[in-house]
Amino acid sequence: RRSYEKPSGYAGDALTMDMVYRNQFEGETPFGRMAHHYYTEHLVSCRAVRNRKEYLKKHITATPEGAQILSMAAGPAGEIHEYLLESPETTKTFLALDHDIETLGQFQSKDPRMKYA
Repeated sequence: RRSYEKPSGYAGDALTMDMVYRNQFEGETPFGRMAHHYYTEHLVSCRAVRNRKEYLKKHITATPEGAQILSMAAGPAGEIHEYLLESPETTKTFLALDHDIETLGQFQSKDPRMKYA
């Protein structure tokens, strides 16, 4: 529904991307929850979004320790958040840039190794 209504002006805003990353049963009714999960699980575009996150995490992992990594149009930055949770000892730092003020407020990390701007 959010992709269709485009409250941020475009279909792939950060909240939509985050819903695709979560890939859960979400919605106001049982039918809505089933439909949401079916589409986030089976649409090629949704699978591509989740595959992109895993692809980026592999490249982040391959980057040397101490690196400073910039993510442009970061959206929810799921790959960064997951990497930091999975790698608590890393010395890599991240700057996630996004044009959407709502994104900056909703996905700001409490981890000092990551900043949103």
